[in-house]
Amino acid sequence: MKQPYITGFIAVLLILGGCSYSLRMNQYPHLRDVAVAPFENETLELFLEEELRDALISSFQQDGRLRIAYEDPDSRIEGRILDYSSTIYGYDIDQTIEEYQVRLVLSMTFTDLVRNEVIWENKNLTVSERYAPVGSSNVRWQTEEEALEEIFRELFRIIIRNSLESW
Repeated sequence: MKQPYITGFIAVLLILGGCSYSLRMNQYPHLRDVAVAPFENETLELFLEEELRDALISSFQQDGRLRIAYEDPDSRIEGRILDYSSTIYGYDIDQTIEEYQVRLVLSMTFTDLVRNEVIWENKNLTVSERYAPVGSSNVRWQTEEEALEEIFRELFRIIIRNSLESW
């Protein structure tokens, strides 16, 4: 006698679970894939353009809204790295360096190749993150590499927010 109730309960759970709302919208439903073009690097930082491109490709693969395409893509991201710096950001009471700031300045374009139109462009996009090698309580990252990885993640969020999720 309990079998029909259990089956009904499971069916209701499956139906309710399938009716969830997602904030992961795509304003351009005709776009199914994206090509991330090699970046131009106008800085003295070797391989920075490759690290950035690899990080964006990885982020798109994890996100899943657009597949990575190497041939005949629906959209394309391209850009130039204009500046890279890692500078002193703060000192402690004893005037010992406590924090640094990594800053990346880029020119980026996200193009809809199906409609041949620029979806989003920023010719002077600045993204920065702080790090503290000695472990400051206000800073999440302890190395320049960790701060740079966070910059790449933030850059991906900026691209998505200003292109696929724009209102």
